[in-house]
Amino acid sequence: MDKKTVKLSNGAEIAYLERLGGSQPLVLLHGITDSCLTFEPFLSSINANCHVFALDLRGHGDSSKPEARYTTEAYADDVRAFIQEVCKGPTLLAGHSLGGLVTVKVAATAPDLVTRIFLEDPPLYFVDDLNDIYQALFESMAVPPPPYRTSDTAHTFA
Repeated sequence: MDKKTVKLSNGAEIAYLERLGGSQPLVLLHGITDSCLTFEPFLSSINANCHVFALDLRGHGDSSKPEARYTTEAYADDVRAFIQEVCKGPTLLAGHSLGGLVTVKVAATAPDLVTRIFLEDPPLYFVDDLNDIYQALFESMAVPPPPYRTSDTAHTFA
């Protein structure tokens, strides 16, 4: 299955996998640091009544990587534009983790574009944009853990 790319009216270039099917569009959104390829192994097993689009969110996979900050609103803007310009009508929307947050944002801000949603493990305890989350995540990856010392782990268990 080949990846396609579309330049949306908002300027974002979004890469995606497409599995042709029936008239019901289904958009799949991946989690943080992932890409649409996470969905590739099971695209063929999704109901044949669905025309499936698995997107690379901005900054992920082969989609554009603008220097602007990455916020749930920016992701949602891309998805809303994709639904309007590529799907051309209301869609089923499914999101994993970060994709789940984006799914909620799209459904809440443009309910006319979404027929149903499916959420897989969304971090809904983060309700604002993701900038602080990204910063904490990437800082924690860049800083090595403190050295392991056995004296710190000596415990007595009853």
